[in-house]
Amino acid sequence: MKRLFLLLLLSYAFFALASCTDATDTPLTEMITVPSGSFSRGSDVDPVEQPLTSIYLERFYIDEFEVSNLQYKFFVDRTNRTAPSDWINSEYEAAKENHPVKNVTWDDAAAYCAWANKRLPTESEWEKAARGPSGNSYPWGEVEPTEELANFAHNIGAAVDVSSYQNGKSYYGAYNMAGNVWEWTSSWYKPYDGAEESDSDSDFDEAYKVLKGGGWNSAAISLRGAARGRSAPDEALDTVGFRCAK
Repeated sequence: MKRLFLLLLLSYAFFALASCTDATDTPLTEMITVPSGSFSRGSDVDPVEQPLTSIYLERFYIDEFEVSNLQYKFFVDRTNRTAPSDWINSEYEAAKENHPVKNVTWDDAAAYCAWANKRLPTESEWEKAARGPSGNSYPWGEVEPTEELANFAHNIGAAVDVSSYQNGKSYYGAYNMAGNVWEWTSSWYKPYDGAEESDSDSDFDEAYKVLKGGGWNSAAISLRGAARGRSAPDEALDTVGFRCAK
């Protein structure tokens, strides 16, 4: 009788483990703390980045790394969500498990974050995490991008491991906030409060979500923390991935 009870208990435990849908066992889930306080958002470089303003944000957390193929695979397998288009038979290339997942829509990214008990960062949160309280031009400071600091301008020709470029880490310690892949934010692509009206206003449209950080094929100017990209939420691009916040 005792043996039967133990077998039933082990069977239940195995079934519970096999059917688990939470993300607690997903690898590379480290988050870094971005403390409360003000930072310099925007710039005077491009009209769509104006005005340069001091913004106050409460403390939040953001992923140290971009979400990887391996992490996203956990999500796909447990939720039956459609895999990215560059995967074959719902499998990523074996050597790319720690490369950033890409070819995911905004809805895909938001759904992953919610499944992981997180969310997408706002544009301001992303920018503070990248630039630090003083509003550095780049995650690492004011030095112009080089091949030792970031993956950009086709210098490799594809995305690379999410833990690459230690020397290019942000002020708070996040990797690849410049280059590798653009990253989705939760924010609509709209003018900042206080922006002056100009011809550039026609570029703004609430049909687009803000992208940040630049990608592996981007020019150096797009790697600035203040730079603003955009994409329709239903687009899935080879140059766009994401990281989560909470």
